[in-house]
Amino acid sequence: MTIKALEDYVAANPNAGDVRRGLMVIFDYYLNQLEDREKALSTLDRITEYLVSKTKPRELRKELQNLYEYYVKIEARERAIPALERGYALLAKGADSDLEALGATLYSLVFCLTESESPDKREKAKALVAKARKELAGHADPKGVAQVFAKLEGLINPPMIGTAPEITFTAMDGSKVNLADMKGKVVLVDFWTIYGPSSNSILAIKAPYDKFHAKGFEVISISLDDADARTFVENFVKDQKLPWPQSFEGKGWDHPLAITFGIRAVPATFLIGKDGKIIEIGSHGEALNAKLAELLK
Repeated sequence: MTIKALEDYVAANPNAGDVRRGLMVIFDYYLNQLEDREKALSTLDRITEYLVSKTKPRELRKELQNLYEYYVKIEARERAIPALERGYALLAKGADSDLEALGATLYSLVFCLTESESPDKREKAKALVAKARKELAGHADPKGVAQVFAKLEGLINPPMIGTAPEITFTAMDGSKVNLADMKGKVVLVDFWTIYGPSSNSILAIKAPYDKFHAKGFEVISISLDDADARTFVENFVKDQKLPWPQSFEGKGWDHPLAITFGIRAVPATFLIGKDGKIIEIGSHGEALNAKLAELLK
């Protein structure tokens, strides 16, 4: 069947059981064969409309989450916002509500809103979180609710330049680390994982560390790997002779500091000035060298 014939069939039979499958075929054609991003996105919007009108609420979250992944793939997170809003609105609230479903949908929605450069969308994210707090105030799992909102707070209130973050942990070698004890020094906080490009990024820090450490430069690394990667991380740190403290919780992206800082991707770095306040976000490479040379004359 040609795409034109399939489009005609979908238009003539909006209530047919195979409409969703037909729309997905159309979406795949526009995305992968015709490479027409706008038509692909328009088809995703049509699939969203169909799912919201035809899918039972308890099944809709999973369907919309799958659609969200497609929006992410096409780098159109903001376009997913209406779908996620509908999905969240349809989920039951209250003491016995599905906290996992609510938390996942809220996180995806707030993520999309805070990724936007629009101040209005960021304010909308804050209002949404405030509203959700009231809706979940009497939930039967208060600990789970607290974890949900800890993650959301990291998204809507990430550390900003000029703020003084609090970082304390027990390093992999058993030493106690407290950022407050490093005042008077310049500190790079680096979030990374053993897998992917961030492992190369952390190696690139070694040269500026060796060059500026004696002048007052320190590094704190925070691994966002899962528990089963501990041996790999330990061996990597040992083999590469990385001398600074490493935080490893084995909780992946649920590392408490990743939640607090709202870390969404790695590598992620924060450069802390001698006064304990963030002076730069995303420091790396030659720009980091230049900044350290300026700060540690």
